[in-house]
Amino acid sequence: MAITHTVTSTTRLLDVLATFDGDHRLQLFLTTAPGATAPDGVDEFLADLQVKAISWKEATGREFDLALAAASSGPLHEINAPLITLPHGAGYNKYLKAESRKQKAESRKRPTG
Repeated sequence: MAITHTVTSTTRLLDVLATFDGDHRLQLFLTTAPGATAPDGVDEFLADLQVKAISWKEATGREFDLALAAASSGPLHEINAPLITLPHGAGYNKYLKAESRKQKAESRKRPTG
């Protein structure tokens, strides 16, 4: 089971899943976690790759030997499988409250005038 959140996390998962190419003992399922922070484009990206995804409801109703995710957000605990989370960028696992993000963005603005 591979759990996607964004196009970026999906590409990271595909990098890792390539390790298993040709191993016919394995069956791959992909799903998108509900509440993903930037899900735009994931469905189209998977369709372009001709990868069949299953719904989150279907994924949570099954048991898997292993689940991989390249993000740690969302209700990953609902998947019935041991879970491995993979890093996928410089901000991976960085926790900031929304107010902190706004404050940091404001502090980066250069004074005008």
